[in-house]
Amino acid sequence: MVESCDSAGPLMTAAALRARIPQLQGVESKSVPGYAYAVLAAGWAIWLTPFLRARRHQERARVIDRRARWGVLLVAVSYSLLWQNSFWAR
Repeated sequence: MVESCDSAGPLMTAAALRARIPQLQGVESKSVPGYAYAVLAAGWAIWLTPFLRARRHQERARVIDRRARWGVLLVAVSYSLLWQNSFWAR
């Protein structure tokens, strides 16, 4: 069960978290600006458009390897997690 530190709900603010955990007192939280997510989503949509609009042949594939779809999804999730932090500034 999550303890509430204020009446707003179970989530703590960054300041409240720093006050509770001494190791975080010198750490600054740098979040990604909201417009960066919009730019990223627009870029993905633009990149994906030619693949969705491509005309397919009438003949269906004989063998479909569904693992490839999971691989593409895994790469997309891993890149989005990687971009959550300014790893290049370290």
